[in-house]
Amino acid sequence: MLNIHIPYAPADPGEGWDEEQQEQNLTVADATEFAWDGCHKIYLIRSAEERAQLVEMGYGEGGSEILPISELPEVWGYTCGLRFISSGDLTQHYVEQCLRDVEVTWLSDN
Repeated sequence: MLNIHIPYAPADPGEGWDEEQQEQNLTVADATEFAWDGCHKIYLIRSAEERAQLVEMGYGEGGSEILPISELPEVWGYTCGLRFISSGDLTQHYVEQCLRDVEVTWLSDN
């Protein structure tokens, strides 16, 4: 499972950082892969439909990649400061764009 730790998060991303906001720990169990543009866009793939849509948009070729979800913590370290994590269908935003100090880890099923 993927774990996303946000030390503290704004109530509204437009308001910026507020250190008095509560920290968040998100566990994502339904994603099997993710699409990455090679820079900052990360989309979690939770279904065959989401994967097909992202492939149709060009992910998996031309510098962008579709990778196993277990590789996301390593890739997270390579992304630029504009990074974000959303679902492939854009219905969920796990990490809003430009949030700092976010930790992404892989939790073994054992």
